[in-house]
Amino acid sequence: MADIRTRFERLFVSLRQTPHIEVLEAEIGPPTNEEDIRFVLQRTKGQLPTGVENFYRALGWVRLEWRHTVKEIAARNMSDQGFVRILPLKEVFDEWEGIIWWGESEGESDDDVAERQEFRSVKPFDMFVPEACVAFLQPPPRLGSSSKVWGQPGEHVAFHYCGEELYKTRYSFDDYIDRLLASRGFWYWSMTLCTETQEAVETKDFRQKMPLLFEDYDDDLFQP
Repeated sequence: MADIRTRFERLFVSLRQTPHIEVLEAEIGPPTNEEDIRFVLQRTKGQLPTGVENFYRALGWVRLEWRHTVKEIAARNMSDQGFVRILPLKEVFDEWEGIIWWGESEGESDDDVAERQEFRSVKPFDMFVPEACVAFLQPPPRLGSSSKVWGQPGEHVAFHYCGEELYKTRYSFDDYIDRLLASRGFWYWSMTLCTETQEAVETKDFRQKMPLLFEDYDDDLFQP
């Protein structure tokens, strides 16, 4: 992914130059250090999804928050905003126990344990709001196994509403970043990429409001 840091910097400048956009936060972290990259590769069988290592060698994390001020379409809540929270690589491939999934409790049945660990494969990388994210899917160690070895993460990213919904997309990490930049991180934009959420309020609002906010909007990019 060529010049990804510059692409985010240009996005920040463009948003600041848009009269009806108020930028509340826009930061890019320094490149990920070699030690953290090696640590994560040990947890992913030596292989990250295509584009991920190059991305994190260019930057460490991204935080962006903005809101629009177009009165005709303003809802006066968080749906008037855009959020990007690209997490540090080492955090992405952490355990996420107690946030995305929960460990065993004494006396639980196998079914109860399986339910509590249903989303253990989810590894959030864009935690744009606390309750939802876009994630890699990494096969965890088998339940009841003494092995602590995780599998290799899949190539396609997924949308996850924490503890409730998990929808796979047909898009790679590089595809996602391209669309993230085009969407500017507008409210729940990633739901446009999922077959199961095409009738959701958030998806419909995105398709209605984006052309009014950004004249270069291309709906063809945001299809399941």
